[in-house]
Amino acid sequence: MQGDTPANRDINITQIDLIARGRTVTITNPLNFYLRYHWLRLYNQGNDDVATFNGGDSVKVRVTLTSTSTSPDTDLVALRFGFNSLYKNRAKMNLVSQSGSTKIFERTFYVHNRPGFFHAAVEAATKATLFDDDVTKYSVSWWGVPYRVF
Repeated sequence: MQGDTPANRDINITQIDLIARGRTVTITNPLNFYLRYHWLRLYNQGNDDVATFNGGDSVKVRVTLTSTSTSPDTDLVALRFGFNSLYKNRAKMNLVSQSGSTKIFERTFYVHNRPGFFHAAVEAATKATLFDDDVTKYSVSWWGVPYRVF
């Protein structure tokens, strides 16, 4: 990369929604989202912003991003989830909606039955990032989201 060109100039994640058991946790700024105990919402004005799941829950991850490309096949978005070296997964997310430069991708995963603290991560990259040798076309956006399994 040359100079101060931002790594996410052509693709940028703007929102992640974690949807499970009739509850949605929305993250619009990953730097303001961090793992907190579920009971702490009593002390933060009732905000329900902690992703907590039971083992076996089905979780839909919805990612909203902006892209300089309006073609539906030029952006690659993947979901990473799991808990150890034996159970780590990367799954392609599917484009479900597009309006101009805004695209929405979704993927559902099932929470493992191991209790503890974990994370899901979303990585978005342009096709040029992976398939073009010109380093000036590099553009990625990556967000990680912590969650707790009971």
